[in-house]
Amino acid sequence: MKAIFKRNIVLFLFVFLGTQVQAATFYSRPDGTWSKSNGGPNCSCTPSKNDALFVNHDITLPSAFTVNNGEWTINSPSTLIITGNLTFNNNSFILVQNGGAINVGGNFLNKNNSGDVSIFGNLNITGSFTNGTGSGNGAVIDIGGTGNISYNGTCSNPGTIESSGGSYSGCSGGILPIELVSFNAAVNQGTVQIEWSTAHQENFDFFAIERSVDGIDFEVIGEVNGPADSHHILDYKFVDHVPLFHRSYYRLKAIDLDGSFEHSSLVYVDYEPKRTTAAPIVFPNPVIYPSNEVNVFLQQPADKGYISIRSTSGHVIARKELVQGQTQLTFAARFAQGSYIVEVNNNGNISRTKLLVR
Repeated sequence: MKAIFKRNIVLFLFVFLGTQVQAATFYSRPDGTWSKSNGGPNCSCTPSKNDALFVNHDITLPSAFTVNNGEWTINSPSTLIITGNLTFNNNSFILVQNGGAINVGGNFLNKNNSGDVSIFGNLNITGSFTNGTGSGNGAVIDIGGTGNISYNGTCSNPGTIESSGGSYSGCSGGILPIELVSFNAAVNQGTVQIEWSTAHQENFDFFAIERSVDGIDFEVIGEVNGPADSHHILDYKFVDHVPLFHRSYYRLKAIDLDGSFEHSSLVYVDYEPKRTTAAPIVFPNPVIYPSNEVNVFLQQPADKGYISIRSTSGHVIARKELVQGQTQLTFAARFAQGSYIVEVNNNGNISRTKLLVR
């Protein structure tokens, strides 16, 4: 009898301790890998569903993921990208700080009795949004005054979403004034092609296409109109002719006829243009404000492309198309005092130089 009791105690300790050591703490690193200490080395490991994650830099979990008794903290200005479905099981503790984001490539499910899900940043879902399943107490999501949840698919909310304006249940009205079927962006010969489709539009006005270098602060780079009401598939396209270097994020702002609006989830591209060493010559440089004109001289004759003048934040101030064989273009100097970037895209070869206005 004592032997059996002793064996059961050993088995209990083995199981208990085994479940305890499964949980670990991980910190994201600037190079997109994980560490087991804040600012520590790459651990060459992947978090599991029971672990605590502190996301201080952008990082990707390249598959579907389930959180089970795990604790996640997404700090500003970092984004955790889940390429597949994301599920928060019971007793999940999730905090997305203001300026932080979770981007879900598939569907999102927050199960009943999840411990604490607080969204003060962004939860962007490519697929469908489900908050609470089955009977019993509903899953509660707390959306702070700065928080936002967006999705492209369907919505099911038998649970509760608490916000700074109160709490509500259900998905009446949806997130968008349209039903978005797809939304994609891809680099194509020195531009970014943005395409999306809708299956339903009601009292709709237009789309504003927004771009960001960090996924937090966005600027409008164009608008696309659409029919007010439609009940069949509509395809849309927009071309960003002057994309930002490296990674940039895009989203749609769907605006209703009454002025109300909602945002889509985010998509991003990585643009690494070909560069030439022959930067354009700008004269005069600096320009004394106010001045009549700025001349841009090419180091080699133009093939096809454009010359643009941007603010340092990436906003396009002026843009002209290149004509084959052209070597000089002139811009009216109506720029405010400050620093600008003159960019030449000559058949996909990119060169830049600075322009100062004093």
